[in-house]
Amino acid sequence: MRQNSVGARFIAPFMILACSLAVSLEPANKPNILLVTIDTLRADHLGCYGYKAGTSPNLDRFSKTAVVFENAYSAVPLTLPSHATILSGVYPEHHGIRDNAHFAWKKVPLLQEILKKEGYNTAAFVSGAPLVSSFGLNRGFDVYDDHLEGAERTADQTTGRVLQWLKNAKAPYFLWVHYYDPHAEYEPPQEYRKKFSAPYDGEIAFVDAQISKLFGSVDRNAVTILAADHGESLGEHGETTHAVFIYNATLHVPLFIRAPGIASARRTDPVSLADITPTILELAGVKRSGLSFDGVSILKESPNRTLLAESLYAQRNYGYAPLFGSIRQGKKFIEAPQEEFYDLGADPKELSNVIGKNKVDEWKRAVQLYAKTPEASQKASVSPEEQEKLRSLGYVSGSVAQTGADPKTKIRIMERFRLGMVMLKKQQYDQAETRFREITATEQHNGLAFRFLGDSLSAQHKYEESVKAYSTSLNRLPDPEVGVQLAKAYNKIQQPANAEKTLQDTVKRFPEYQEASFELASLYVGQKNWNKAMSVLNRDLPEYHNQRGFIYLNQGNAASAIDEFRAALRGQDKATYWNNLGIAYQQSKRVVESESAYRRALDLDPQYAECEANLSFLLIAMQKWDEAGRHLENITTRNSQLWRARMALGFVRESQGRMQESAQIYRKLLADAPSDWAERRQIELRLQQLGKR
Repeated sequence: MRQNSVGARFIAPFMILACSLAVSLEPANKPNILLVTIDTLRADHLGCYGYKAGTSPNLDRFSKTAVVFENAYSAVPLTLPSHATILSGVYPEHHGIRDNAHFAWKKVPLLQEILKKEGYNTAAFVSGAPLVSSFGLNRGFDVYDDHLEGAERTADQTTGRVLQWLKNAKAPYFLWVHYYDPHAEYEPPQEYRKKFSAPYDGEIAFVDAQISKLFGSVDRNAVTILAADHGESLGEHGETTHAVFIYNATLHVPLFIRAPGIASARRTDPVSLADITPTILELAGVKRSGLSFDGVSILKESPNRTLLAESLYAQRNYGYAPLFGSIRQGKKFIEAPQEEFYDLGADPKELSNVIGKNKVDEWKRAVQLYAKTPEASQKASVSPEEQEKLRSLGYVSGSVAQTGADPKTKIRIMERFRLGMVMLKKQQYDQAETRFREITATEQHNGLAFRFLGDSLSAQHKYEESVKAYSTSLNRLPDPEVGVQLAKAYNKIQQPANAEKTLQDTVKRFPEYQEASFELASLYVGQKNWNKAMSVLNRDLPEYHNQRGFIYLNQGNAASAIDEFRAALRGQDKATYWNNLGIAYQQSKRVVESESAYRRALDLDPQYAECEANLSFLLIAMQKWDEAGRHLENITTRNSQLWRARMALGFVRESQGRMQESAQIYRKLLADAPSDWAERRQIELRLQQLGKR
């Protein structure tokens, strides 16, 4: 009875709204729309879903003005494919994004593209590497802010940039804000670390505080939808984080909708993140003719639906079986080598597999109609930098030979692998080596395990052993990245001929993998074989022009370098190309043009530390001490390991007559910098000179 009355309270106001939206609205009458997604957020860690730790006072208040969905589910426990489902309204099989790095987009319209055609101004602010623009979710956004320093951006930084945008936002707008903080590794600010015993909870509370600022700056009458992309296992079923399993720990997510004319309520019918796009379109009065979705508008209840979920992560990255699932009537079926079936009402933690005690034909049929497993080798074009960022966040990102083993029986191996990745990130290379040696002893089919063993060995300067590990990896799984790493290891053990042959083979086999060509060109530059280097870089593409510009700089030919960097910029307006053009201008003593190029690079990427350092050094040469000091303070505050920038800041303070402050900077620098830092002696001499004054 309570459920029916809730549904009635929810539907009745909507019927009034629906009448007003029956005709296509003029842009001036369309509602502003705010979509907030919080990465890796379990529903049961919010107060409005019953949690008692006080993580979410602001979301709890918001929930009292919204429709709260108690049974909302992600279609996939991974950031990029889940957001692709949110913004397309279709399941991963239909949009093509099955993993964070192995996918091929299918031709599906995205929410922002549809809204843009309806007169909306569109903007997105994302906070994690899996969502950077190169992966394709930027389509249709007028502004796509993915300026990350490293692999992620904290909630306060993202909120600050959003609030700046909102000051000049033109209605109607569609604004998507993505927060990443609850994602592992959990490192909340000190205030929240002290307040919560679990760092994961501290991350949630930190985001909750920022959301309060965001909501306070958005039009009160805006359509507001807030959801998580997936949850976090936190040790359930042996999984520490997410990606592998499709249990409720990672699929059950919070979902809220607040819109004018819709009363607050709590809904218990099953809904999917695939429902967000069709729901927003209905609220915006957008006609859906010609559009097809797996999701439905959830402004009305649909209690008898079947929802679908998948994870191909274990298959793509470890060679184990993929997982597919269906949820209907409060029960879940999981297709795996050992099938599973759970009564979610009686067993919400999914601890008792009752597959043998129930007829599961309807659930199984739904999975079989949906489930398709593409070739594991299907791979997006992901740069080495993007791959590295994904790996730093715990995503393995690589195809391997297939064994078809049930992921349940291999979760300890995958957890060991995850720990090895964490150790690589933390530069605990000896411990990472131990982990990957353990894995390769039993998982000899896994070329990625040998690759990361090679990485841990190379980091310890065990290059001969790393050559063996990388070679084994290549034999298991042809991968151009591994070819490049093997060549670098060969160079370290003074085998340039082997390095050259490895790179030549890699370039021939993977002609589109630019990094192999660039590494081969670099090898020739090291030999001062300029003609061979140029012959490797003979493609008319921006990045190849950029690389040729570097070669000309190495030759001392700044004029030709300028021509190449300009050619790169004609193909792509990119911050790194402007920075390199600034260097070439500076070498040509064209100071004004150099300064302008550096500033343009920083306009495109305000967090570009290398460029800001270059501009600072140029300003020092121009004796613009105050501005140089401000820039040096910026970059050294963000990254204290920029030793030369810290040294330059000390010099600037000397030049400003602030000798005591300069001496403090130098002393702190000597305490922090490595003992073998080349410029340590220079700093010691400066301190001696200052002491004599």
